[in-house]
Amino acid sequence: MNDAPILAIETSVETGSVALWTGGEVVRERSFPAGRKPSASLWNPLEEVMAEVQALSAVVVGIGPGSYNGSRVGIAAAQGIALVHQCSVAPICSFEGVPMETARALAIGDARRGSFSRQRLQTGRVEGDFALGNLEELADAIADSRNRGEEVFSFDRAERFPLAEELQALIQYRQSEAGRLAAAFAKRSPAERDALLTTLAEPFYLRDPHITIGKRKSLLDRA
Repeated sequence: MNDAPILAIETSVETGSVALWTGGEVVRERSFPAGRKPSASLWNPLEEVMAEVQALSAVVVGIGPGSYNGSRVGIAAAQGIALVHQCSVAPICSFEGVPMETARALAIGDARRGSFSRQRLQTGRVEGDFALGNLEELADAIADSRNRGEEVFSFDRAERFPLAEELQALIQYRQSEAGRLAAAFAKRSPAERDALLTTLAEPFYLRDPHITIGKRKSLLDRA
């Protein structure tokens, strides 16, 4: 990694952000309401952060899990900027951009249709396999984290999880921050950074999409 700054973009959560990292720290960061139109709200903060920047060493982008549309907008913006600056894009799970209060944490999400996601983190980095399960498995995982003194957080509000009140109260609503994503990338080893820079940037899906076959197509398939 050369001495040029790193640009980080996070648009997969409700409050989007962009940040410039150089000299081992965030030197500029802007946040904005991403909402349903991150493509419209991203550009002014991006222009402010990129003012007078002549070159970049990399563009880091949060790939979720979170808003599918937001993730796509962030990735497209990252790829376009990287093309102009002749550098590469480093996709990072947005969980790594969350400020954590404990060394170990459990990130959870509502994966819809009765399933829930679980991902462990160690010192701010994703650890182990991403898992999907039912509500009972989620409750067991949260109770286990409570017993270990670990933080439990989600990009979804706690009320999205139909759990007992004592478990629901443990769920902290958190947002990923672009500056922390840049730091997560910069603090990796050179080999790990190189691996990320050659990884395809695509949204982090909680589960495969649910596809409903139209009645007309179904009838044609049976013909």
